[in-house]
Amino acid sequence: MNVFNGAYISGLFDGNSCQSGPTGKAMAQSMMSDYLIWSVHVSETGDLFYNNTELAKGGTSVADTISCIKHVIPETDAPLRVWLSIGAWSVPDFTNIDKLLKAGGAGRDNLLGNLCAVAKDLGAYGFDYDNEDAVGSVDVIVDLTVALYEKDNAFRFSYCPYANAQYWLQCLQQTYAKLGTQPVEGWNLQCYAGGGGNDPRDWVGAVDQAGASSTGIDNAATLVRPGYAVIGSDAAPEMTPDQVRDALAASGCKGAWIWNSESVLKNGTSPSIKDYADAIYAATK
Repeated sequence: MNVFNGAYISGLFDGNSCQSGPTGKAMAQSMMSDYLIWSVHVSETGDLFYNNTELAKGGTSVADTISCIKHVIPETDAPLRVWLSIGAWSVPDFTNIDKLLKAGGAGRDNLLGNLCAVAKDLGAYGFDYDNEDAVGSVDVIVDLTVALYEKDNAFRFSYCPYANAQYWLQCLQQTYAKLGTQPVEGWNLQCYAGGGGNDPRDWVGAVDQAGASSTGIDNAATLVRPGYAVIGSDAAPEMTPDQVRDALAASGCKGAWIWNSESVLKNGTSPSIKDYADAIYAATK
């Protein structure tokens, strides 16, 4: 498949009204390869929400919510990956996941059934973990990955860290040790806001130093995918497409993404999502 070139996608609902049309058109025109649906939230019982809109319960997805999100995803023969991004800042998603997985029983089954139902109905490629809870144990990441992979070994996974490379490295290593294969394909490294000082080369170096025998990763420059805040973002530093191109080229990484689609659309016609997609492709030729 083509280079990882994506956007975190938000702002699809205005109240209870679906507003996904403009986002879908802009994403399709950009020819981005990766659609990160942000953000999936998890309740204490394992029910799912897309931001504040009910997404799944009892192992069944909510048709109206799925329909709205589907308006973003074009019908195309071009390579395309849809990721369900779980978590965000100042939410208890991974705290709830941790409790549900440890308790087992109906809550665990509800959580996994809901995630699999949404993934199936959206044709999702995999799951992205934006764990910004105060959950320090690697168990929640490893256990969720193993449980979903055992449900369907076609699922792939990514992490969205902004700090603590050693924590995420341990998640990578323990997942590989438990499964004997590595379904984690990416670290979507935040290079804005709390991660504004990140140098992707440091994260590549941490994986390289650990070695493929412990991580299952042969090419860390493909694993680490820096993310940049766009002009009009709520996070700093805001970067133009040219700045994204230059920063990505300097990092040596083989893919990247932007934060986020909603902010780009607020800019009007320039810079566009396509401008950022073109910048990522130009830096990875």
